[in-house]
Amino acid sequence: MSVRDGCRQCPDDLAEICLRVKEKSLNYDQYNFSARYNDFLKAFFDLGQEYDRVDDFYRICIAVPLAMSDLPCALYLVDEKTGELRLACDTVRGRVYDSVSAEPPIRISLEAYESGGSYIVPIYSRSIYHTVEKKTVNEHNSPDTEHSFPKKIFGMFEVKKLSALTPADKFFYQKYCNRIGYNLHNKLMALQSIEHL
Repeated sequence: MSVRDGCRQCPDDLAEICLRVKEKSLNYDQYNFSARYNDFLKAFFDLGQEYDRVDDFYRICIAVPLAMSDLPCALYLVDEKTGELRLACDTVRGRVYDSVSAEPPIRISLEAYESGGSYIVPIYSRSIYHTVEKKTVNEHNSPDTEHSFPKKIFGMFEVKKLSALTPADKFFYQKYCNRIGYNLHNKLMALQSIEHL
């Protein structure tokens, strides 16, 4: 199907975007998120726009699941200099500034996994979000994939009550982490632009 076939009422200039809107709409129908999870995402997006500081964004990533689902969680980010995974914020301490290294079972992974009573989900950088989502990049199967993780993944998100999660909840948290990665990328790019001025 051509782009034009997907959106007959759109002018040529809008056809590709209209097609993407239709694809998104079909995805949302398949996701079938509950009203609670739709509210969850709205709160996340609204607060992400309300607060400009990156530190506050880390807090939002943790506070929304805590307030909306009463689930303890933690946000781990890859240190750009060392490639290590470090705790950035959690529901016990809030924003963490003392550079705490992630401890097992938390590790960098391209796939979500279960371990130690937690569900741990990767947070992809925006630059690979679409390639990972659509599975169009073959390099993930290469032997040196682990060495390339720090450049491809911002971090990992841990939901600490695995027993409280349904398969639908796990799927939702994967989508939530995609949105964290996308927004974090934008915030960091905006911060770099300001620093260059």
